[in-house]
Amino acid sequence: MFNSDDVVYPHPLPTTGYRKIGYLTWSPDDNWVSFGKMDFPSYDSYVVLVSPHGEVVREDLPVDVEYDSRVSWTDNTHVEINTSRRTFRFELQGNKETSCTKPVIQAIKPLSAPRTRSLLD
Repeated sequence: MFNSDDVVYPHPLPTTGYRKIGYLTWSPDDNWVSFGKMDFPSYDSYVVLVSPHGEVVREDLPVDVEYDSRVSWTDNTHVEINTSRRTFRFELQGNKETSCTKPVIQAIKPLSAPRTRSLLD
């Protein structure tokens, strides 16, 4: 990712290993580009958002990012990635529409299924 000929992401310092970056997807308002990423040899996986202004936010994923995984946007602040047969949802908080100074993404916990009553209850 480049911004005015400056490297924004990943950091340009040499690393031991390499990175696998998935498909790039722009947010609906074109304020963020998003992708899944896996570092090697550590196998650390992330969902990453990068703004054209140089802001970078990322969140760990507890599973490996598959080579064909895509991040999809449901609106300007909600993203999800389907990988390793699971769906992970995130909410972007602290962007320019809010009073927070540094944007962050936080995992959205899935809603629990409603309890069903059995015929014996």
